[in-house]
Amino acid sequence: MGRQGEAPAMQIGGWIDLTTSNTKEVVFLLAAYIGEHRSQIFVEVEVKPNVVNRCMVMLFIVPRLETDATKPFDATIVVEDQYNRKFSLPLHRFRATPGQTQLPTSVPGKPAPKLHAVDLLAPRRA
Repeated sequence: MGRQGEAPAMQIGGWIDLTTSNTKEVVFLLAAYIGEHRSQIFVEVEVKPNVVNRCMVMLFIVPRLETDATKPFDATIVVEDQYNRKFSLPLHRFRATPGQTQLPTSVPGKPAPKLHAVDLLAPRRA
């Protein structure tokens, strides 16, 4: 559990073994669903045919799923590929992991930091 800006968010991630045997092309997974909640997959996930692909998958779900954050929960994840085809993965039990406390974005009474653009390729002045 955590936040994405001011919105409550849930992060689900881990390693997964994927394979496909009915194609000769690489399948790229772009999104995942848990129920009606859709999330872009945060890291590139490619599934090469006829081999077991061990991939790390990270999902950020906003708003959070309605679940007790202190207990494991069971869910079926549906993944979506580059052709908008959807594939259901087997039911999985996810461990509960406590979220981190959100750091303050500003300190009362202190001005907010300002961003400055720098051209790294510009000639330096002596």
